[in-house]
This record gives sequence, structure tokens and C-alpha cells, in this order.
Amino acid sequence: MTVLGDIEYERTYYKSKEDGRYTYLVDDALEIGRHDRIEKGVKIKLVENAIEESYERSSKKACPEELSKQTVLNAIREVGEVEVKREIKEKKEVRVLYIEADEDHVPLQDGRDETPRLVYIHEGREEKNGRNVLKNVYYKAYVGEKPEDIWIDVANYIEDNYKEEKIE
Repeated sequence: MTVLGDIEYERTYYKSKEDGRYTYLVDDALEIGRHDRIEKGVKIKLVENAIEESYERSSKKACPEELSKQTVLNAIREVGEVEVKREIKEKKEVRVLYIEADEDHVPLQDGRDETPRLVYIHEGREEKNGRNVLKNVYYKAYVGEKPEDIWIDVANYIEDNYKEEKIE
């Protein structure tokens, strides 16, 4: 599956004379893994979309074919951490900046005993379409980092994006 839709092709299974390994040459040339059914570009789009939207909406935007929410989760696990860099034109001036942190926000599904942490920084709440939403929110999840490293990362984000002397 590609961003343009499904592609079907036939291939021949070859045995290497050098090491006796069996392979599909066309898969090797296109860097397609043995059990890959989804192109890397689609997986990356799934992950990028999932940062801002639900898994279901992410799958609908990534390619013409409908993918399951589980496929989006698998893509996130495969691709790994993706940091979204937003263009910063000028540091913002705000009087109040909210920093909220929560431990054990999301249970880990891979069996690790680490405690995930979620930090979000925002400028307060505003009403949109009859609902309260956070203004200019920035989310970051941490798994396995020391608390000191998390707070240093938070301080660096604030320093990079806000005029600290204006924050009360």
C-alpha cells in the first residue's frame, strides 16, 4: 500500500548461489521487508497525523485505503519517536503559561515496567465550537527519562518559544 493506493506486482523467488539464501530480488531492490504490506512513506504519514488527531482520522488521511487503528499503533511503534518542529517566527509574550505533568498517563502495552510521563504546556483555555480547548498547546511524552532531564527539556522549550521575562 502506498500513498497513491494499492500496487500489485508479481515476483520470482531466487536462491543465492553464494550463501544459499532465498529472496525476492525486486523486494531487495525496492527495500521492501519480508512481511511489509505498507510503504514507509504511508507509515510516516500515519505517525505524523496521529500526533494531532485520533488514530482513525490519521489512517483516513494517510492513504486512499482504509487502515485500522491497530495499523496506526503498529506504525508508531515501528517508526518510533517523531518530534514535530514548528516554525517559530518570534518568541511569544504571555503573562501566564501553564505547565501540566502527569505520571502513568498511558499504560505501556509492550510489557515494560517504566512509568510513562506526559507534559503539556499551554496558554490557558478557550472556547471553540462550544468546547473548551487548550490554547497553543505543546505535548511531549517521556518513557524512561529521569525527572531532571524532563524538566530541563521543558525549560528549553519555554526558553526557545517564549519571552521568559514576561511570564509572571
